[in-house]
Amino acid sequence: MSKINYWIVSADIEKWKAELGADFNTWEDWKEPISYNFYGDNSKTRRRNFTKKIKVDDIALIYAKAKGLIGEGKFINVIPDDELIIQPVSIWRRAISLTDIKNNSILNKIYVSANKFRASFSRCSWKAYKEALELKDSSINSYDIKSYVKKLISAKNIILRGAPGTGKTYLSKQIAASIITDNTETDLDKLTEEQKQQVEFVQFHPSYDYTDFVEGLRPSLGIDGKMEFVLKDGIFKSFIERARVDYENYSLKSEDMLGEEAIIQNIINQFLSNSLSNMQVFQTKTGNNFNIIGFNEKYIVISIPGNDKANMLQLSLKKIKELLTSGKKFESVKDVMEFFNGKQYTQKDSYYFSIYKELVSDKISTKKDHNKVKVKKGKLKKYVFIIDEINRGEISKIFGELFFSLEPGYRGETGAVSTQYSNLYDETNEKFYIPENVYIIGTMNDIDRSVDSFDFAMRRRFRFIEITPNDRESMLDSLSPEIKKDALNRMNALNRVIAETEGLNENYQIGPSYFLHLKDIDVNDLWTDYLQPLLYDYIRGMYNENSLMDSFKVAYFGNDDESTEN
Repeated sequence: MSKINYWIVSADIEKWKAELGADFNTWEDWKEPISYNFYGDNSKTRRRNFTKKIKVDDIALIYAKAKGLIGEGKFINVIPDDELIIQPVSIWRRAISLTDIKNNSILNKIYVSANKFRASFSRCSWKAYKEALELKDSSINSYDIKSYVKKLISAKNIILRGAPGTGKTYLSKQIAASIITDNTETDLDKLTEEQKQQVEFVQFHPSYDYTDFVEGLRPSLGIDGKMEFVLKDGIFKSFIERARVDYENYSLKSEDMLGEEAIIQNIINQFLSNSLSNMQVFQTKTGNNFNIIGFNEKYIVISIPGNDKANMLQLSLKKIKELLTSGKKFESVKDVMEFFNGKQYTQKDSYYFSIYKELVSDKISTKKDHNKVKVKKGKLKKYVFIIDEINRGEISKIFGELFFSLEPGYRGETGAVSTQYSNLYDETNEKFYIPENVYIIGTMNDIDRSVDSFDFAMRRRFRFIEITPNDRESMLDSLSPEIKKDALNRMNALNRVIAETEGLNENYQIGPSYFLHLKDIDVNDLWTDYLQPLLYDYIRGMYNENSLMDSFKVAYFGNDDESTEN
């Protein structure tokens, strides 16, 4: 077999219309081979040279004026000194524009050396051909993803619904990566570690509940070595907390306020580290000794040796920060109690006051150094929460009272609600809300029997976007052109029969992801190992299931009669 060469063919749509007839109006109409008559090249020498160099089975990239590279064809006949016959291979859904060509070093080199594709034919390297295909795929993918991102930004909450195998889960991750990077990246794995913190993924299932998702009591080994139940945030609430911090810093605080908070955070970190390393003993106003034995991002844990009833306590770091940033001067435990709207004195108020006094002292003594901290506000970060197979969970049980906060019109503190365990928090005014910078993507298969249990109140809060097999044909671009064409023919033929089958409909059609197995197996194995079992599940119990399966098989294999199945 001779070596395949690659060419760029300059095409004028008006001249192609004259050649192909009334059925050809747009490039998408190119279905039949065209006899290329060297438009604009009347030189016999040029014709002779090209027909001598171009061979049958060479590949042609089609360059259309004012559009760019629009597709590819194959030379199927070469008539010496006369003409060339080009058969269409594919017209791309998105052209590679002239701007894209000029911005790509490999393609621009060909463009410049070929006198800006003014000639009928230009030689193209294999490397440039592969580059064009990759650029085409990324262009199509980027265009598709941007359209979904636009819908998500508008609706806040979307659900990707559709037939099995349409790549809804993968698509949801691409949308998340795109919205976080302002449409510069669609691969979640290529995000920075900081950006990955802006995405969370969970898959619902029948046993998933509120305590997994929002908050709940979990058994934990206490500081004193005894087992106890501790209130833990679920995956959604923890995620929302990260988004809220960014939202509040950006929307509600000035750069001066953020700078002050950075100073206070540095003071607290230094204070806690020194207290632990020095095993420092502190004293309340009434003379009770205590020391700090641990801390995390939410709490300080103190030990009170002289107290038999409560020898350990957890103090909220949030409350301590509120005291320091309030701009008020607290001179007594009563001042602290009243600041937190307490109606009566509690043991914790004494310890909050004591630590506050220590930190105020540190703040004054280190003011000169800490004043050097400056914070510049950046852009508001977007956060995306993905719920795979959202309809497989019992929605009302999982979300509980939070379904109210999901409403796009109630984002922010307007939609704040008290969670089921809010009475267990130190903060009496603890509320939950979803900030404006949070976007939620759900995925679901329409044929999943559990779809019927999807809460109608929840349905109203999501925009449903149908993903059809044809929408996701680009998933097959990783296959060779021949295999992709065959896969699409089989998929479309099979899906037509499925849609026409009584008891089934378009929701039961089969998506392109199944056909990606053709990278490793043949069409027979794909049928017996993947498609046939799925189709049997579709029609199980129908009175004519054998004849239905025969019709599916005929649609899939067509007239090639290649099935090895007995």
